[in-house]
Amino acid sequence: MPIVTGFTQRSVNLSWVPSYDYHFSPILHYVIHEREGVDGHWDVSNGIMTPDNRTHYEIIGLKPFTTYSFRVLAVNAIGVGEPSPSSHYIITLRQKPDSRLTITSARNISSTAIKLEWLPPAAEEMHGEFLGYRIRYVQQPHEHSPPASNSSANHHQQHYQQSKPNRLPAPSLDGPLAKEIVVGETKQTSYVIKNLNTFTLYKISVQVSNPAGNGPVSEVLAMTDEGVPSAPTDVSVLKAQDTSIKLRWSEPRLPNGIIQGYQIILHDISNNLNDTRKLSDPQSVMEHTIGELTPFTWYTVQIQAYSRKFAGELSQLVKFRTDVSEPSAPILVNVTCYSLDSILIQWRRPERFYNQLDYYYVKYRPNSLLSQSEQTTTLSAKKDTLLNELLITNLTADMLYELKVIAGTRSVLDPNYVHKSEPSDTVRVTLQPNCEIERDIESVVNCSIRYCTRCAPRRRLRPRCTVNQEPQWLTGRSCCAAAVTPAIVGEMRSGSSLGRMRTTGGCARRDSRGDGSQTNIELLL
Repeated sequence: MPIVTGFTQRSVNLSWVPSYDYHFSPILHYVIHEREGVDGHWDVSNGIMTPDNRTHYEIIGLKPFTTYSFRVLAVNAIGVGEPSPSSHYIITLRQKPDSRLTITSARNISSTAIKLEWLPPAAEEMHGEFLGYRIRYVQQPHEHSPPASNSSANHHQQHYQQSKPNRLPAPSLDGPLAKEIVVGETKQTSYVIKNLNTFTLYKISVQVSNPAGNGPVSEVLAMTDEGVPSAPTDVSVLKAQDTSIKLRWSEPRLPNGIIQGYQIILHDISNNLNDTRKLSDPQSVMEHTIGELTPFTWYTVQIQAYSRKFAGELSQLVKFRTDVSEPSAPILVNVTCYSLDSILIQWRRPERFYNQLDYYYVKYRPNSLLSQSEQTTTLSAKKDTLLNELLITNLTADMLYELKVIAGTRSVLDPNYVHKSEPSDTVRVTLQPNCEIERDIESVVNCSIRYCTRCAPRRRLRPRCTVNQEPQWLTGRSCCAAAVTPAIVGEMRSGSSLGRMRTTGGCARRDSRGDGSQTNIELLL
């Protein structure tokens, strides 16, 4: 009976006692049979022939962690003798598995989880007791991923960099940044890796384990899905104007995907109205001007990023107010040659202004060949004063003057800037005892009227009017108007009483003959 004197993972050393009965024919060599397993069959056809008649031999090429038994047959010139009794069973030593797992799938199932699937290992390649699986994973750099971190605790403090890929060597699965999971269930062929970073590329490996170590590594790359972008940062108003603002902000610290663009949510506090503006072509630092806003109005603004799948978190609320805008033009109501060296000009407050009116600018200049420069008199506007006037003195008799009025509102954002209106209608008057005043007014009470007025100093105007292209020569303290709606007529009851009018079909005209129904109205020219 052969005796096993030593063995390794793949070899056995045998020794035996020579036969005493060799029938007068010396033993030439031996044949060794091996049997795999307890209930296995002797491998007779592949017997191992020793090179000589020595009684020890090393058998190689065995399988690790496998049960074997052996027997020996002596051979002389006559033939092969009977086999010896079998040796005791031995189990070769363990060895690291040779089985390399086949990964069948690695896919994200959410923004923070990846499911890994594989085929079971071949039993004959385990070479030891099957202890389970060893899974390792490590974050890899890519264009939209955050830098790798050794601690999941600072996951929410990581910064994504939507820039060129990191050129440094990628973290290794054997390095300090890699994380390991041990799966002890040998029948399991899938595993869900959880608590991963959103929209991040990972290198993942899986290998079988036995007491001697781990088998060959199977690797795969997989990426978590996009998630909800965090809020944009550093939102600020760079510049506010009357109808626009310029905003600036930075990309989210955690884009959690590819940012497709941004939504700007504006809220008009006064009117409780919301307006959403959408922007594409995102940059790491964004600047954008928003127009079509209402002057002198409080707004709030919030910004959110959006990816292919999700709208992100809203940024911090930023409150701002637009600047005032220019008022509408003042309305000239009366220009009188007050004396031989002065003109009285009267105007109404602009119909549209924001916050308040601060100034009036009365501009006048002589219309002569000498091209004298325009003079300006600045007046502080009085609150709640509808009718304003100015007596311009130290003028030159028999000189034709052009007069107009501009309103102004001081900026609430830049005190050194004044928003000025368009000029009022320009009035031309020759300063003389019987002066002539000309002014062209467009779109007055829904029509175009040309007024030519003759007056004497300190006296009421005596207008000469054209109504519907029909000359109207009127005498005394009188006036005319064309296409005046009843609402406009009512608005005109704030000046001096200049005459009697009659209403016909919603319009008012002077009744110079005195017939028809008479209506007293107050109309300023």
